Amino acid sequence: MAPDAGNAPDAGSSARTAITATALGESGKHLDQLALCHYVLGGLTALSALPLIPYAMCAWEIAHWVGQPALSDSATQLLRLVRFIPGMDRPDYDDQLLGVTLVMALIPTIALMFMHGLVLACVGRWLARRRKYKTTFVISLLNLTNAPMGTALSAITLVVLLRQAAKQLYNPKPADVEPTPPNEN
Repeated sequence: MAPDAGNAPDAGSSARTAITATALGESGKHLDQLALCHYVLGGLTALSALPLIPYAMCAWEIAHWVGQPALSDSATQLLRLVRFIPGMDRPDYDDQLLGVTLVMALIPTIALMFMHGLVLACVGRWLARRRKYKTTFVISLLNLTNAPMGTALSAITLVVLLRQAAKQLYNPKPADVEPTPPNEN
């Protein structure tokens, strides 16, 4: 009786699913480079919150300015800057309420910028250690909205993570790796 052709393994399909050591090495190199880029973008994101801290301090001073003789020059400049916005120049608008509003807007913004930088650095760490594939994937999807640098970095990260070799690096199984044939030169 002849063997069933439907159950016989196809040599071509196993060659397509096996990942060569060269492809694994290349994907590992790409993941390391992406990890470095995530570290840099995370640091830049966290550092971009630092210029907002003086504005938050001035807004805090405005919020607590009740009957004091005068505001500092920087707080006065911030007050003038905000009063320049249409609708904010009404004389009946309370300066103290304006200061509280600015504090309520700036403090969470600064905190979110620091946390976003920390999350990007964590993604870089996970890429370098080949850990938390799904979390890295989801954060990269969400970071697509962070234009322009986050979009570019996340798109490249998603392309690399979707490769079979990168998936293999996250879940190493030595039996699936096909050794590279030696050069005959």
